[in-house]
Amino acid sequence: MSEQQFVMLDGSHHAAHPSCKPVGMVPATQQYEVSILLRRRGNAKPFPDPQALGALPPGERTYLSIEDIEKDYGADPADAEAIIAYLAPFGLTVQSTDLGKRSIIVEGLAVQFAAAFRTTLLIFTQAGSLHRSYVGGLQVPEDLADSIIAITGLDERPVSITRHQPARAGSDQIDQANADASQRMQSDINTQTANALTSINDDLAAHEDIKTLQKTHEALMQEMGASNSLAAMNAYGRKMAEPLKRANEAATAVIAEHGDTLAQSAQQTAQSHLLAAIERTGIKTAPQIAELYDFPEDTDGSGQCIGIVELGGGYLKSDLDAYLAFLGLPDVDIRDVEVAGGANAPGLIEPYDAEVALDIQVIAGAAPGAKLVVYFAPLHARGFVEAVQAALYDKDARPSVLSISWDLSEGFWLGSPMHVRHLEDLFETAAALGVTILCSAGDYGSATTLHDGQLWVDYPASSPLAIGCGGTTLSSFGDATLDETVWNTFATFGQATGGGFSKLFPRPAWQSEETVPFTARAGGGDGRGVPDMAGNANPSTGYLLQVHGKTTVIGGTSAVAPLFAAMMARINESLGTAAGYINPLIYQAKDRQTAFEDVTIGSNGSYWASDGWDPVSGLGRPIGSALRDLLRDAKGNAQ
Repeated sequence: MSEQQFVMLDGSHHAAHPSCKPVGMVPATQQYEVSILLRRRGNAKPFPDPQALGALPPGERTYLSIEDIEKDYGADPADAEAIIAYLAPFGLTVQSTDLGKRSIIVEGLAVQFAAAFRTTLLIFTQAGSLHRSYVGGLQVPEDLADSIIAITGLDERPVSITRHQPARAGSDQIDQANADASQRMQSDINTQTANALTSINDDLAAHEDIKTLQKTHEALMQEMGASNSLAAMNAYGRKMAEPLKRANEAATAVIAEHGDTLAQSAQQTAQSHLLAAIERTGIKTAPQIAELYDFPEDTDGSGQCIGIVELGGGYLKSDLDAYLAFLGLPDVDIRDVEVAGGANAPGLIEPYDAEVALDIQVIAGAAPGAKLVVYFAPLHARGFVEAVQAALYDKDARPSVLSISWDLSEGFWLGSPMHVRHLEDLFETAAALGVTILCSAGDYGSATTLHDGQLWVDYPASSPLAIGCGGTTLSSFGDATLDETVWNTFATFGQATGGGFSKLFPRPAWQSEETVPFTARAGGGDGRGVPDMAGNANPSTGYLLQVHGKTTVIGGTSAVAPLFAAMMARINESLGTAAGYINPLIYQAKDRQTAFEDVTIGSNGSYWASDGWDPVSGLGRPIGSALRDLLRDAKGNAQ
């Protein structure tokens, strides 16, 4: 019998990043849980081409259902059986097999996985924390290699930066706003109190029970005349008792009604002054920005579900309730889903909690009618892919929009091409389902977090199948936008919007020379240009939130992805159908600039804003209702 031949699984080979240092072998008895993604089985119908689908107006598309994908495009049972048979002699246990999702979950010991995939599992230190990974690659039998798309779970490197502090403004802005509001509202409350007293007196004078009391008194006094006898006085008291009782009840009711009104008015006055004072500091709320960005009127996201991927942290429902109450918004329909060992766990890492609160509260404020489902997973590749998978295959929620604010430089992902392939496979599924994916473009300018002398962009914003969301600085007053420029606060916060050109993905056909001119590249290569659109991200004009019982202000492109997720949910509601994957459509529409406010001033370090698309603000800041119109009326607009 010939010896079994092994090959390196395509994309599994990676070297440790220079910032990662090995400190020893993973103990043989440590437990692992690993996910294996299988290829789609052969089918007479090819899987929908995302680019062809994305070029069609949403109203002309036919999307697949989750059930369609599971039935027609799942894994071949023979592939699954062969892989399971190979793993069995190593003592590995198959926890679950889902042919519809093309997924096999396997658990076992480090020594068993190392033997099965002929690799060395090591412990690494990076930025003061430890994680498990491997060097080299993963080997599989040659006859199984084509059936395996990816193996995730053996490499536990963090797939997003540890945000020691999200982009945020100082508490002095909140203190300034509170002091300003208190001073301005006192005069209004004094006036309201005086007006309330006048209204009480007027209402008492006009009340029938009060009038009856007065008339009864006058009539009895006339009857008594000059008599001051004890009998006359007793008669007066008996006859006045009932009118007096009714008058007292009437007076109590009138005063209570005006008291409630006065208290409510005082609360509204205080809230109005505080919101106005906050606006004078430059801070924004999600509903304000939704209005400034002209999200479709008469929509609030009703009938839509927005999925939110969270790779750590958690939120307090009390924070969300306080936030919604302050804005005068109704309770939101929200549900948590635990994935691959993840959970809503507030209080462990405060910056992660701030990230989670930012995502949820921005969406709840900008699309208060939408249902929210939060998918909590660990901060590694398996957690990332399984969170996205859980959202796309959620038959209860069926989200039409997915918000992802966890990102990392392509410099990391270039060393993990198998994980990128796994995510891109899921993003193709999202396009077929009609799910729009929005990703933050990063907060560290054209160098991202690497600072190795090269220009980088962050993934997954660089995926051609996602909308990359960059950042601006928004200056506004009331319902008027005064100015909008590229977000760059390197001098104060050490941060700026991400943007540039991908080293993972070539330039897609829809980013033609006409839409993404060579002159904008400035040495950045010929890859996929990022971002696609941009919105308010500067922490100084950031978003008012509640985190751990405290009011705070947070910015960053991590706010823009959920903001535009809310916008897309409201567009879907207005269209009456899912917009889905829209990149080819919006880039190739001949009147695309009618849907965007061009941002022409500012830089993220190496790239500058210009007329039309640029690698710092993309096509510009979307005009929500105009983007809706473009998607609705796109037939015949393609160039």
